[in-house]
Amino acid sequence: MAALVIVINGYLLTEFFSSEVNGPMIGAVVGAITAAYVAFIIYLIWRAITYLPWQSVTQPKTIAHSAG
Repeated sequence: MAALVIVINGYLLTEFFSSEVNGPMIGAVVGAITAAYVAFIIYLIWRAITYLPWQSVTQPKTIAHSAG
């Protein structure tokens, strides 16, 4: 469900900026901001994949003993 929302948001973002951006300088700025947004979404997805609960089951837990 969240993927659908992200895709719709990306489509609306692209449609809006493609109709509103005039000129190469503003286009470059908007492109950089859009690229940063996409990179952030990819980061969030990667982080969600990396920290799935089943990975904590497969990784052995270590117990540290303090000397004292």
